[in-house]
Amino acid sequence: MCVSMQKSKKILIVEDNKSLREMLQYALKLSGYGVETACDGLSGLKKLEEDSFDLLITDNHMPRMGGLELIGELSKRELDIKTLLISGDLTRDILEEAKSKEVFSCLDKPFSINILRETIIKALAQDEVANRQYNFNLQPQVLEAAAV
Repeated sequence: MCVSMQKSKKILIVEDNKSLREMLQYALKLSGYGVETACDGLSGLKKLEEDSFDLLITDNHMPRMGGLELIGELSKRELDIKTLLISGDLTRDILEEAKSKEVFSCLDKPFSINILRETIIKALAQDEVANRQYNFNLQPQVLEAAAV
């Protein structure tokens, strides 16, 4: 008998604000995720080098190493992980840098926990066929162009 159990997805939250970090950890654990935390980019990088995670949620402005710096270090070390950047000041420059570093999504603080959960679900979607179908549903002109 083969029983298939979905492994709990692991998320690393890197946030220097202790109360926000703990609130996010609590909410995501209630949603069924395995969650670890770090208080700055350097501590987060150490955890990412020691263990594997399915998603990194990182603040941008932190002491010792900010979120975009941390994300840059991931590619230097060839650590393949989806990333979500959170910030209280998402400027055009920050958004452009995040896009160039292939950040999955950026959320401006304050954000609702429901928006965060929806973003996480999209980031962690396992079924690539479902993702492609989702993208085609959003852009029906792609299907029309493919049929020509």
